[in-house]
Amino acid sequence: MKRFILIGLLICSLSTLAFSGQVQRRHLALLSRLSAQPATGSFTLTIDKTNVDAELTNFVLWIELSSNCGQSSFNATSIFDDLGGNKLKIKFKRSGVEMYAEIEKWDESAKEALIHVNYTGIASSGVETLELSWDSSWADNTTYIGGLGSTPGRLVWNTDGTYISVLHMSQDPAGAPGSITNASATGVSTDAWGTMLTEDLISGQSGYALDFDGNDDYLNTSSSRIMSQLNFTIEVLLKTNSAISGDGGVYGEDNGIGDAIGVLNYIHSGTLFRFNLNHGHWHTVDTPAISANTWYYWVARLHSVNGMTSWLNDGAGAGTNVNTDPMTGTAGVRSVARYGSSVYFKGAVGEVRISTVARSDAWLKANYYNMFDNFLTIS
Repeated sequence: MKRFILIGLLICSLSTLAFSGQVQRRHLALLSRLSAQPATGSFTLTIDKTNVDAELTNFVLWIELSSNCGQSSFNATSIFDDLGGNKLKIKFKRSGVEMYAEIEKWDESAKEALIHVNYTGIASSGVETLELSWDSSWADNTTYIGGLGSTPGRLVWNTDGTYISVLHMSQDPAGAPGSITNASATGVSTDAWGTMLTEDLISGQSGYALDFDGNDDYLNTSSSRIMSQLNFTIEVLLKTNSAISGDGGVYGEDNGIGDAIGVLNYIHSGTLFRFNLNHGHWHTVDTPAISANTWYYWVARLHSVNGMTSWLNDGAGAGTNVNTDPMTGTAGVRSVARYGSSVYFKGAVGEVRISTVARSDAWLKANYYNMFDNFLTIS
């Protein structure tokens, strides 16, 4: 009799253990399904290869989010509805690999954002996408997402060390010295001079811009010099003021004797951009004609073999000069919206980027469409 009782107890125990194991397995399966659930929301960003003429290296995507963004005029406001001001609860992934991103602008009230993501190695053909996902329950993604001057933000611009200055013009120019942060370099900043006020921080072509009065407003930057560089590229996103009829400097490196590099001249009643470089004497190259109150992507480039280029928008009609000599000199100041001591720019500047390589024609053309929100399709 005792034997039957013991056998019964053993069977009950085994049944209990089996049931317990089943419950445990079910719990694990449930947890697995929960962890695999998608984020609250996601967008797919597809690169338009129409204007990619060759492979693009160290390329930074200019991503605008709003009620009308990208080539398809996509409504991306759902991300602001879900997150509000929790801008760090997002992820960018390329083929499953998380990417670094710098948030230049995040305005949950206006439901607008401008984000920069490094996407190097864009081929001229084939489909390439970037996935943006978000969830308000996530912890802040401080490893890969950051604002201006953050560690992940700087990593967007420092994949190959060629950017020595990236100025987004998105900070109050009336702040303390060093109020304009260089996004590409730690500990490097830019001072606003003249009579710049808080209200000189305005809406730009996208994101923000600084409005310069043409009288005494300018920025004095402590970024590395390009004076002796055999190759460099200066990119500027800017809009002239309708009242301009004379000359106005956009970027200048003074060599200590009054000469400058990267000069924007309003010659012929302010009708074109001029790139001047001094190597014992002036070398000059001009863009096609421009119009007032219009945003332009203007580039001054020096190539050690091909010489000087003054590039406008997509490059159609870009001016060239065979000079390959760098600027001479060892001292002086570096200024935005001024050259020399008295030639000031009147208008808005939304972006200034300076790099120590001569970006290719294909790269510049693609970046024009990129910075004018005509490079991505969002879905």
